[in-house]
This record gives sequence, structure tokens and C-alpha cells, in this order.
Amino acid sequence: MTTTPDPLLDWPNDRPDYADFAAAVHGESARWHVPGLSAAILRDGDVTTVATGVINLNHPVPVKPETRFQVGSISKVFTATTVMMLVEQGKLDLDAPVINLIPDLPLTHEPLRNTITLRHLLNHSTGFEGDVFPDNGPGDDALERAVAEFGKLRVWAMPGEVFAYCNSGFYLAGRLIEIAFGQPYEAAVTELVLDPAGLEQTTFPSPDLVTVPTASGHAMKSREAGYHVYRPWTLPRTVNAAGGVVSTVTDLLRFAAMHMKDGETVISADSARQMRNRSSKSGVLDTGYGIGWNIRQVGGATLVGHGGATNGFRAQLTIIPDRDFAIAMLSNGDAGSNAMASIERWGLEHLLDIDTSGRQESEVDISELETVSGEYHRHDARISVWRVDDHLHIERRTVEHGDQFSIERSEDDPPTAMEAWPTGEAVFKVRSGANRDVLIEFFDAELVGKGTTPVMRSGGRLAERVGNAPAGGPTVRPER
Repeated sequence: MTTTPDPLLDWPNDRPDYADFAAAVHGESARWHVPGLSAAILRDGDVTTVATGVINLNHPVPVKPETRFQVGSISKVFTATTVMMLVEQGKLDLDAPVINLIPDLPLTHEPLRNTITLRHLLNHSTGFEGDVFPDNGPGDDALERAVAEFGKLRVWAMPGEVFAYCNSGFYLAGRLIEIAFGQPYEAAVTELVLDPAGLEQTTFPSPDLVTVPTASGHAMKSREAGYHVYRPWTLPRTVNAAGGVVSTVTDLLRFAAMHMKDGETVISADSARQMRNRSSKSGVLDTGYGIGWNIRQVGGATLVGHGGATNGFRAQLTIIPDRDFAIAMLSNGDAGSNAMASIERWGLEHLLDIDTSGRQESEVDISELETVSGEYHRHDARISVWRVDDHLHIERRTVEHGDQFSIERSEDDPPTAMEAWPTGEAVFKVRSGANRDVLIEFFDAELVGKGTTPVMRSGGRLAERVGNAPAGGPTVRPER
């Protein structure tokens, strides 16, 4: 299948030049059809908040700065901060083998089991599969039961060898917190971080949320069908350590300010700086993880942050400590990630004069495109990659499994498609659609039991090349 120019593919890149932060929030939310969005910036000690849209399309109450949203994987920074508190107390050690505290850790690869550390868990270099979301019940033993099932996880590589985003690593980190603190994970985070930091609008899912303004998540399986309120609202309790925190933009900025001041109110200055020290890296890309935080270089500036994506919610928290700047954004729609990325770029460009252009497309030899074309597999997806003219066409098909994130994903769904152009060094950039600006890497990795193997990494997730792409070429048009 060949492609022809389509102006709809380019429209998201034509971002208006907004006059101020409020205009950017309202404009991008409307442009991406986001049900509701709350945003706030901290600059030189001053806070500006903007809210737009509604908390629920079926019950259209306006979003306000005090509206609570699921923050998704920003929760991992709360988990990491709690770990650092326990490290300071001498109850945890970032670089000691995990089996010192969990001798019967049931990982199938013995060398990995014996060497994996808490630092590997917090910087996403565990070596084992990260995208499983088990429901181990609502009891205080949810994390213990989840860790007891780790023998089912695929082992990709040895710890510290390959960066691969790992939710399940944070279940294990949460369990280590429980062992060290002697109470359930949620109690530890509340006592060690939330209460002393004064984060009164931050909590975990509970019936009490019906008494305060709380947004509903909205999902969209197709543009034709439009948004619908995602049910159920809550995630399994096991997921709390990786993505269960509920908060507001103002509380997220308080949390950010605490980290930018190098601790002071909760963790020590040394611990705060350690968390921002990158110890894993995404291949040739200038991004990776410290202790909980994602650290990336943009236009010469060091951005420290984390995003979040749960069912129907999107979130982003970014801090630039040496510029005394932070931005927090929370949305209750799938397209919120696109709107928030544009809002963040506006803020970096207009408020801090940071160049956000990033990696630029470049010409490569056709043979390089052919080399990375193929069929790639992981436990939750089959990904086909074809060369089409001077770029790649990529189609992702869902593979259902027992612990999948969304109950709405089905093998009967049509594949999602995107097109990516080369930026050099086997890195490709998506131009448009829901995955706009996503970078996709292709490289050889030393996989356990398989030796040197071609893999692709997208969104931090690994997929293994298993053969040639299906004959006949692409089957669906790319997302716009």
C-alpha cells in the first residue's frame, strides 16, 4: 500500500501561537476535544492555575483546580520518594539484592533473582516484563500476592542491561516498602510523604472521593463512537504502587516544589538530588530514569518529570529545578496527552525560551528501513513494521491476556496504525495522531536464553523481532 499526501495528517503540528498560558490550556483542550483539563504552573514561586471542560460528560460539572484526577504513573515518584525516606532511616538499601528481604522471590531466572536491586526497580532496568496488571483483591495482602506470582513474568534481560518501562517492578518496590515499614503500602506513603508534605488533596482511591470534586475518566475506541465514561473507575489495589494516586494540580505543584527545594520538608537534599541522577538510559535517546523520575534533555535544559495514563485519564508533571519552574496537568480523556504535550511545549518556549524542536527527520538509505521492517511480538501485542517509500508503516494488534490493563482492549479490535519517519541512528518519529511525536527505537539486545536479538522499543516497551512483516503490506490507514 502506498500513501498520498493528506492535509489531515499535518494539522496537529500547526499549533497556534497563544498569547498566554490560559489561552494555551483552553485552546489545546478544545483542539484535541478533551472532556476536561486542569493545569498549573509554578514559576519563581508564583502559581497560576487554569481549568477547562467538565468532570463528566454525562454530568457536566465544570473542572476546577481542586478537582481530583487519577495521576497514573506519577504515583511512581511518590513510591520512590517513600523509598528514599526509608533509605534515610536505614530500613532499605537501594543497591542491596532484593532477595535479602524477600528470599523466596519467585523469578524464573536465577542469576536475575540473585542480583536485582531496588535501584533496578526504580529506574526501570529490572529485566523482567512490566506490563501486567493483576487484580489480587482489595485486601492488605494485594502486593504480597502479586509478588508471589512473579514466576509468571517473562525475563527479557539481566538487571541493569536494558531500559524497559516496568510497572511490575513498582509492585515489588511497594512490597519492599511494606516489609520495611511494617504497614500496608498506602499507610507508609501517607505517613512518610503525604502528611508531612501537607498534600491534603492527595490520596488513594476510597469511598470518600464521592464527597469531593472528582473527575471521571473518558475513553474513545473510535472517533465515530466518541467518548464514553470509563467503568469501573478504580484500578486493582495492586496497581496503587505504580499508578493509584489521586490528586489535584495544586497538590502536585506542592510535591514538585518540595523536590525542587531538594527535599527540606520531607526527604533530605541529598536524597532529592539522588532521585534526579539518571542511572538508566533509552539507547541513543537523551532520556532515562533516575530514582522514580524520568530525566530528559530538551533544548539544553534538564527536564525532570513523569507522565501518567490510566483508563480514561492522562497526567503530566514536569519540573526544571535550576529554572524554578514546574508544570502540572491532569486530564480526563485519552487525547489529554496530546493537548498536554502541546501546552508543555508552549510553556517551555514562551516562558523559558527553550527550544523544543527535538529530533529532526532525516534521510536514510532504503536498506536501513528494510532492515528494521518485520514482525515484532510481546505478550500483549503483535506489531507489524513495513517500509513504505521513505518511512515506516506500523500496525499494532492487541493480544488479550489475563492481567491486561484495559478491559476494553480486544483481539477483535482493528489494528491501530501509525507512520514514522527516520531521525537517524535507527530512531523513528511519528508525525501525527494519538502517538504524535513518539520515538521508536530499533536495536540489538542481549536477551536471556536467546542471545543477541533485534528488538523495537516504543513508549519504553520492548518487542522482539520474530520474522518478516506479513506479506501483502499495510492493512489500515494511520491514525490522524
